[in-house]
Parts: sequence; structure tokens; C-alpha cells
Amino acid sequence: MNSTLLVSSVPEYIQKIIEFPNFKFARGEPKKYEKPFLPGIWRPDNSHIDRTPINDSSEFSKGELEILEKFQQKVLSGEVFDPYFNTFIGNIEAKIDICSESLWHWASLAQHYGEPTRLVDVTSDCLAALYFACEKYDDEPGFVHVFQHNFNEVNRNNLALVKFGKTYFDLMTIKECIDDKYPFTPTSDTTAVISPSFPNRRVEAQKGCFCFTRAIGMQAYWGGQLTFEVNNKANIRTELQRLGYTHETIYPKEFNKA
Repeated sequence: MNSTLLVSSVPEYIQKIIEFPNFKFARGEPKKYEKPFLPGIWRPDNSHIDRTPINDSSEFSKGELEILEKFQQKVLSGEVFDPYFNTFIGNIEAKIDICSESLWHWASLAQHYGEPTRLVDVTSDCLAALYFACEKYDDEPGFVHVFQHNFNEVNRNNLALVKFGKTYFDLMTIKECIDDKYPFTPTSDTTAVISPSFPNRRVEAQKGCFCFTRAIGMQAYWGGQLTFEVNNKANIRTELQRLGYTHETIYPKEFNKA
């Protein structure tokens, strides 16, 4: 059963986080959504995006590939610039292959630049999660959802263990955990928490990671057992500002084309 804790100040929140064992990841949402952890591409305002699978054996949709291909064109035209494109994608002119690692890089970069994908933003910084829960909608409570179980951490060290599945990430093939304190056998509802391969300024500022969902229309599953309901948002933002969490520090300007 889901447990919801009410908080109305940063000290109160921190005290409860300290009491929480093995904090790893959280997601801040500024209001109550019918489906928390729902990727942008599956939200009602994006229902026009084609959800038809690319082929009979794929869980990747035609609309997703179209979004990534359009994002690729923005990169090639210089409309979107990031020095990490060539570093992590390689040949940015190559056709996007949904059965290669480049799919993950294109999807994560597109998500980072505001395109709707099946990725969901999370953070390993509990105060960044609190900021996201308080950054807008002052007349409504915000929510911080904390991971407790049923997630597998993927980063550059174990990315090679992830085999190509119907949506690139086939979680059942991850055989090891980087952190031996949290080993478990993946199940059908296991979520991957993936650290981006491009450590640019905004990712670093937000301690950002992504959840990857496998099925079309699927929520990311975070364990569903601990949620903070956050009230008194304006005062919490003032408290966070004293700790260095502001719009400017959470969303630093990224890169200028030299």
C-alpha cells in the first residue's frame, strides 16, 4: 500500500529523508497526476502521436521514431547544439537504428532537450526532487515519489550488460548490479534507472537520470510505496534558495556555439 507523508518545510522533509533507508532516486512532480511517472509521449496531450508498433516484434512505436528523426534533423541543422552529440552518438548523420545503442543516446538527448519520449526524468538528489515538486502550481500540493524497490541501475559501467530487446532495453538480461547492496532478480515490472552518458551542466546540476519504460503507454514503476505530499511551496522555494537550489542553478545555461 502506498504511504504518503505530508511535509511543509525543508527541515521537515530532510528529517524524513534521513529516516528513510537506502535513498537512491526520486521524482518531483508539481501537482497530482492521475498516472505518476507517465512518460511525456504517453500523456493525453500527446495522444495524436502514432503509437502503432514499428513492426510485429517491436514495442517501439512509429511516432517515437519520427520524433527522434525530427530531433536528429534539428541537430544536423544546428538548431540544437551540444558537444556531446558526436561524442556519444558517433556519426550523427547515420540513420537511427532501433536495435543499437545509438537509440538510447538519441532518446536520452531528445528527452533532455524537451522532446516527448518514453523516458521519465528522475534524480539522485533529494533536494532537487523537492525543487521540482515546488517549482510551480502554488495553489496545489506537489509530490516527491521515492524509489524503494523494483529498479535496476544502468550506467556506462554496465550498459554492455543490457541486450537489445523489443525496445532496446530488455531488463531481463541485466545480470549484475553495480552496487552489491541492492541486488535482485528483475521481474516483469522492473524499471531501469539509467544515468545519462553525457554529463553536461544541466544533468550534473540536477543529478539527473532517466527511467525507461518498455511497453507503449506504460508508466514507469517506482515501487509505489513512499510519496511526500508537499505544501507551502513558496516558503519551501525560499528555503531551498538559501541552500543554493534556484531556477538558475537547477537549469543552468548550457552551451554557446563558439
